[in-house]
Amino acid sequence: MNKLNLRLSVLFSLGLFLQGCVHAQTIVVSTQGNNLFEVDMDDCSYRQIGTVPMRTTDIGFHPNGNLYAITSVGDLFLVDFLTGNFTQIYTFEATPSQLYTALTIAADGTFYVCGDAGNLYIYSLDTNSGIRLGNVGFAAEGDLAFNNGELYMAAANDDIVRVNTRVPSASEVVIDGNIPNRLFGLVSSAQSCQNLQTYAMTDQSAEVYLVDFVNGTLTPYCDIPLAVTGGASTFEFFGSAPVVIEELR
Repeated sequence: MNKLNLRLSVLFSLGLFLQGCVHAQTIVVSTQGNNLFEVDMDDCSYRQIGTVPMRTTDIGFHPNGNLYAITSVGDLFLVDFLTGNFTQIYTFEATPSQLYTALTIAADGTFYVCGDAGNLYIYSLDTNSGIRLGNVGFAAEGDLAFNNGELYMAAANDDIVRVNTRVPSASEVVIDGNIPNRLFGLVSSAQSCQNLQTYAMTDQSAEVYLVDFVNGTLTPYCDIPLAVTGGASTFEFFGSAPVVIEELR
């Protein structure tokens, strides 16, 4: 893609984002019953909008607007929750030591996937190929999410880990949650055009927490009676590469 087309593409995506961030972003969660729910974080209400494939452990929205799901055995699906159709598009490396538990997608369309053995992979729709980046040194409990250009992972022991995508072994714990239940959901959502809020959710009765990466804290927010396996928001991929307007001029 040449610089002009890249610039137009970024401007188009930014336009969609700015239009969308005037309103609350759509947050969806997958559950242990293979159902898909939309959650309104203003009042923590929810409604079922569809289903996900069996053994789905996490979900993510792509910049193309589509929703994708990863299963525990590494199958990647395109999910059409309006029709209830699922299309398997890829299978990550089968390893007896790893269950795949975490998925997110960056603004450039790169899929990031991790599992309970800590192996981190990327995947490209354009080439339909995946690459193992390395091991992060922590077990992915349930989700990945971007915030302010950094990739974070909900890890075992209620920790949140900042993932070093260039040197995965250099990943580090930035929040020691020390909370009841296990962190299975990590979702970044635009609260306004200047504020990206990340929420953490537990697996049972979905205790929702506000994540403060600056102070390294989790603050209780609300409870949702759902057994969450993963979560995503429609524009969370912008957290991977915050757009500076000056850079587009």
